Amino acid sequence: GNVTLYSTSPVEETRMHGKRLARLVHQRAYSQVKFKHFRIAHLQTFCQLGFKVNVEAFCANQAPEDVVRLEPSFAHILVHLTDDDDDDEEGEPLKAQVKIDREGRVRVFKVTSLAQAEAAVAQLLPSLAKHGQWW
Repeated sequence: GNVTLYSTSPVEETRMHGKRLARLVHQRAYSQVKFKHFRIAHLQTFCQLGFKVNVEAFCANQAPEDVVRLEPSFAHILVHLTDDDDDDEEGEPLKAQVKIDREGRVRVFKVTSLAQAEAAVAQLLPSLAKHGQWW
């Protein structure tokens, strides 16, 4: 089975809520259904920078295979981060997708822990600040 859960709670608390939801489904609706091996498959995080980002200049200084334009107007870009050498605190290599828009909104996708999301933003922050628009 599979449970999709959206939450603003901490990761471990969300995992526990997923287990409780699966238990309720099993007890109240479908007794033949079994859930096991609970894990966080994808985590999404959002943050707002204190400045706007010149995404055109940011794209010009990134490797072409890492940056994907999402809109022809350069309103959003998608950055693919892969760093097999730099492991997070849980020992997993960093693999993330980061969506950045002109207004300074940053969304991190396809990570399995908050530490990976923080590492992805920390990796991009110096370059984002360099291409920040403060007016």
